[in-house]
Amino acid sequence: MQWVVPGVEFAGGLGVAFGLLTPLAARGLAVICLIAAYTDGMRRVRALSAIDKADKIDDALYLPEVPYIVLLAHVVANRAGPFSLDAMPRYLTR
Repeated sequence: MQWVVPGVEFAGGLGVAFGLLTPLAARGLAVICLIAAYTDGMRRVRALSAIDKADKIDDALYLPEVPYIVLLAHVVANRAGPFSLDAMPRYLTR
């Protein structure tokens, strides 16, 4: 896995940045963020020794992976946009 994860992060980052296969690239990055939040993030939340369940949820929502997951879900839902490489065939056929 030491080559798969950096490869997906690099290719997915380029895909989202340039708008090439954007939903697929964003899904790949979101899966990596979900796995990181579940494995390492929840370990960090348990180490903080929360006061109650609400504090534990609050600590989980403040993980750095959570905003990335939300933004990548937004990218998946709204596609790349008009200035992406995915939209180029529409402009070339006019």
